[in-house]
Amino acid sequence: MPSLPPPPGCAEGHWFQASGVGATTQRQSHRWPAETQRRGANLLVRDGRVEVEKHFDITAHESDLLIPRDATAITLSGSRPLLSCRVHYEQFKYPAYDVPVCEAFGSIYEVTFVALHPFVHMPQSLAWKTVQSYPDDQQILAEGRKCTWAEVYQQTGLNSCAKLNQALLASIGSIGKDLADPSGRSLLQQYLESEPVWMPTEGRFEPLLQMDMLAAFEAAGCSKAIFVPEFPETDEVKEFDVQQLKNHAVSFPSRGTLMPADASFLFTVDWDSFFTLFYGPRDLVTEVARSRNLEGFFAYPKMEHFWFNYSMGCATVTISPEHWPPVASPAL
Repeated sequence: MPSLPPPPGCAEGHWFQASGVGATTQRQSHRWPAETQRRGANLLVRDGRVEVEKHFDITAHESDLLIPRDATAITLSGSRPLLSCRVHYEQFKYPAYDVPVCEAFGSIYEVTFVALHPFVHMPQSLAWKTVQSYPDDQQILAEGRKCTWAEVYQQTGLNSCAKLNQALLASIGSIGKDLADPSGRSLLQQYLESEPVWMPTEGRFEPLLQMDMLAAFEAAGCSKAIFVPEFPETDEVKEFDVQQLKNHAVSFPSRGTLMPADASFLFTVDWDSFFTLFYGPRDLVTEVARSRNLEGFFAYPKMEHFWFNYSMGCATVTISPEHWPPVASPAL
């Protein structure tokens, strides 16, 4: 495969062709750490690039391949093939709260989509008034359907997704009294006790979003998914077969980050959140959000994790995909 020039808008040295476990080489726009140094006879650094000087196998040369933890992949040099490379997936855990979400992971992703976790509409036989017990995942997948935030905030009178997010966080006691909205929490509680609708469970890959997430892997032509746990320092990074996840042959990961081996996009969720961050190229993210009818919005510059907070200037208007204008790069 010949060397490729940087795409428009990507500076020299910020371009690489990514490869990883079970992945073919793909073009991706990423930044490469300037402090990377030559390590081992087969690696060379120049102009912000790491190149393979000759064919090698990582199993035999793993001691030579010491790429920094913030590195994501390496560049193929000329037409010389690459058998395998080591991607440090541990770096791809949920961003720190004090970092704008768009600037996480070294700002390597073009866009960040905030995918709101849907409320769960169930049959009356599984409503709170009937059973007063949260449905399990099997019941949700078999009988549940998505109920949008827009529908809930309109029926509760909360009037925005920011206020609804604040009420959800107050309902699980994850925000302080100075930020909590007791009246909003009460309005949400009254609604959930009177309708066959359950709130999403915080901090997990929601069952009703799992097929939507896997659709992104299929759209990108990725047959494997890498799962980075919430605490990768102690828990193991795992690889999953996308088709097995789709067929429920294996259990879907609960909380953390799900991404392809080449790190070209990812989904990540925090333990007290009612939304999942979807990072990646604008074309892919927009395609998946529209085709799967995801409710959410593109993160705006400097938006932080606590985007519901009006006092910090973080609240935003939410536009779900069916209301996006018919343009290539929808704006809020």
